[in-house]
Amino acid sequence: MKTASSTTVDQYGVTLVEVVVVIVIIGILAGMAAPSFLEFTRNQRIRAAASDMHISLMKARSEALKRNTNVTIQPVSTSNWGLGWSIADPDGGTTALDSFTGYQGVSGTGPTSVTYLSSGRLSGVTAPSLEFSSSGSAVKRCVSVDLSGRPTTKATAC
Repeated sequence: MKTASSTTVDQYGVTLVEVVVVIVIIGILAGMAAPSFLEFTRNQRIRAAASDMHISLMKARSEALKRNTNVTIQPVSTSNWGLGWSIADPDGGTTALDSFTGYQGVSGTGPTSVTYLSSGRLSGVTAPSLEFSSSGSAVKRCVSVDLSGRPTTKATAC
């Protein structure tokens, strides 16, 4: 005959207290990671804007050489390249050769436009620089173009 003290009961699962402790620990870790993730996101947007600008400048230069005509790249807003830009159709059409939309929270400063001559060189005597940054971030990216038309990107302010 079995007695109550000799009976063993197998228990499976976790208690409510253990679940609550794990949830609290996860909440604390997520709270510590959130500011770093926001900074990472801002920095990636700045990097993406600068990279896309570099690509657009190379494309505008290529189109100027290919079409043997002047090609202009200009911002959507005359005061902020971070809101987007487009490569105007050199034939005067209403459709741009290419365009980029803005990046949330990214601002870009630079000239009102950049024009490539049919030789692939820049018009004008001053080499343009475009700087991308974001409020709340110390990171800045500079896209500069030498007078020969070649763009370069640096991870610093212009």
